[in-house]
Amino acid sequence: MNIRFTDEMNPTRAAKVAGVLKGERLLIPTQEDYGSRHDEWVAKAEAELATGGVRFAMLAELNNSPVGAFVWRRAEDPGVVDLRNISIDPGAAGRHFATFMMRNLPYSIRGTLPSAEIIRVDTKTTNTAMLGFLAQEGYRLTEISDLYNSGKPDAILEKTLVG
Repeated sequence: MNIRFTDEMNPTRAAKVAGVLKGERLLIPTQEDYGSRHDEWVAKAEAELATGGVRFAMLAELNNSPVGAFVWRRAEDPGVVDLRNISIDPGAAGRHFATFMMRNLPYSIRGTLPSAEIIRVDTKTTNTAMLGFLAQEGYRLTEISDLYNSGKPDAILEKTLVG
């Protein structure tokens, strides 16, 4: 079994990240939560990942096939990083890819955005699996708001980066 995690992006890896984001995935909101805006976001994220400097990602591969991706960017608030996407292929369920990636995320963030102090992430309040996972990883609820004007409330959670 060949497992690889990387946060070094190039056009090929950016396309692999986009493939994970477009495919069936665990933990994150579904297409019905965001509609066509999700596909537009994935296309923009892929382009920005390929050129670097705006969005960043961590990619997990199992036997050279992408099975997970986390995407983040600098937030408008100084010292804050927005974790924009947490995606794990359902075929990789139970192998702890999301946990491994989440626990190594601070190192990747420090490598891309050294001034980061806080990681912020949002998810639909109905996504109890994601809320449970984030709580397990030390994220705390800071606000509930309809961030995407979808009529469905979003939970906004934060975690302070240590070290």
